[in-house]
Amino acid sequence: MTSEKNRRYPRVPVEIDATLCILLPEQTFQPIVKSAKIVDLSERGAMVEFHGDDSIVRELLRATRYCRLGINPGQGLPEKLIGKAVWVQPISEESGGVRCRVGLYFEEVDDAIVEQLRAYVTKRLRELAAEESQS
Repeated sequence: MTSEKNRRYPRVPVEIDATLCILLPEQTFQPIVKSAKIVDLSERGAMVEFHGDDSIVRELLRATRYCRLGINPGQGLPEKLIGKAVWVQPISEESGGVRCRVGLYFEEVDDAIVEQLRAYVTKRLRELAAEESQS
């Protein structure tokens, strides 16, 4: 694993509910849609957890997949982010499927969106530092 100090962009732990749409071009771009949680975030990527079945994991592993994250408004984040799934990791078997993590890389992102993500991460880093200094 890459240590935090070796990362190009700082990442912060978060718990943000989102909608994950896995885009499937061979199925006329009919996406697989899942409720998800963003568990960490940087200006260029995110780690997202979701519950699915084995077929979703196979689809993510079979080819490069692009995913769209839908985020509820009012959180200081873009309402839509598109990223390339760069890794997928099943983390636990559950009834009716598997809980997975997927790493998304926001490769072609508008400068305004990068700036919005950077501002969010910077604010979150300050909040975490303040929490740490109080404990």
